Amino acid sequence: MKFIQNMDLLSVILIISIGILCLITLFFQSQKRFEIAIIMIILSPWIHFLFALNIPQSPEEVFGASNSVELPTYIRMSIVMFAGGIGAFKYLHLRSSNEERVPIYLFVFMVFLFYALLSTFYSIDRTYTFIRTVEFIAFFCFLLGLFSWLKDSSRIDNVIDIFYFIIVFGAIINIGTLAFFPDRAWWWQAPERFQGFMAHPNTLGGFCMISYPILLWKSNRQDTTSSKIFILIILFMLLSMHVLSGSRTTLAASLVGFAAWQIVLKKKIGLVMIAAAVVFSGFFLATSQFRSFNRIESTSITNLTGRTQFWLGSLELAVEKPVLGYGYAVEGKIWEDPRFQSNRSNLWMGSARSSIHNGYLSVVIGLGFIGLLMWLVITIPPVWGVFYLPGDYYKALFLVVFIQLLLTNFFESVISSSRNLESIAFWIYWIIVTKYIIFHDQGDSVT
Repeated sequence: MKFIQNMDLLSVILIISIGILCLITLFFQSQKRFEIAIIMIILSPWIHFLFALNIPQSPEEVFGASNSVELPTYIRMSIVMFAGGIGAFKYLHLRSSNEERVPIYLFVFMVFLFYALLSTFYSIDRTYTFIRTVEFIAFFCFLLGLFSWLKDSSRIDNVIDIFYFIIVFGAIINIGTLAFFPDRAWWWQAPERFQGFMAHPNTLGGFCMISYPILLWKSNRQDTTSSKIFILIILFMLLSMHVLSGSRTTLAASLVGFAAWQIVLKKKIGLVMIAAAVVFSGFFLATSQFRSFNRIESTSITNLTGRTQFWLGSLELAVEKPVLGYGYAVEGKIWEDPRFQSNRSNLWMGSARSSIHNGYLSVVIGLGFIGLLMWLVITIPPVWGVFYLPGDYYKALFLVVFIQLLLTNFFESVISSSRNLESIAFWIYWIIVTKYIIFHDQGDSVT
């Protein structure tokens, strides 16, 4: 701020003008190369990682009881809004020359977002409901642009390749923290859990989880042995970091994903090997007391660390407001109810930033059972359509991504917003699958 105060008015105007010119240039360049907007959206959660401090924090700082909005949030939201503007412009521009029919569940998605926006008027935390709804609307505009931009099957490969290169980059950055930023590599609250660059072990686990099917898909498209070996090295690095992170939910979902991959491709030997690996690893983790899987509440790796209490409390409150809910994305704000005050867990402190550890209940709490019904109408059709696709590597990729994220959503709120890696991946693949099914029905095979 002092730097700005010491500058004269002309210099400030010049800097602002250059910034606006750069944004305008980036905007129109993204219209030519929509891949730029895709990269911006996928990397937007990384803004928090850049600014994260791996130091002891109070519960108010961790869960945001003060409701203060920090600089990384402003930057990330600005990126999402900017990419949303790019997507909206792309959709409107291509819509005039494209007679392709838009699936009905995209319109239901619009209704869902409008319903979420209206919930601002009765939300128990109007600020968070409004901000998160506006952000999700911007993300939806990006998805509309992506839907229009995917006008031929080759662009599906382009999007998956973008994920692949970001995964390789992310794997190298995360493993690199061990050598260059050892103080950041291990989580301050549980020093035995590896977090790498991702600022939280569970975030790293989610990144690893969504990476595996993409790496498997990419490996099967390589012609050279050296390329396949490189991908296997990356996969092994991610799997090792995943175990060190102690992220139990994402690791279990990943194992289910590996098994689903073998089933879709009808690889019986691979399925037997995966089943044996699951049994062996489960026995090893249960008997070895691997430190990264220990929790303060219990040393058992199957302990749900209080989630059942959150779920029961959420259901009790949901039944009291079954139609409208308490406002979109209010999450743990519902624990301000004195019946649920508890000194045993900081998650009960009543902050909109704290999670109730179930994405489906989050929708019910926010928008009632009507909101959940709309959300299911939005989510299910593309997922269900994957089952009717031919059993190739594309079907395996799509199905594994969906299975992993839908399972994880039972234990974490990961796909009901646009704020995290898992949610972004889910909705981008949701659009990809929608277009893939359209191409398949039209006889345009993807190779």
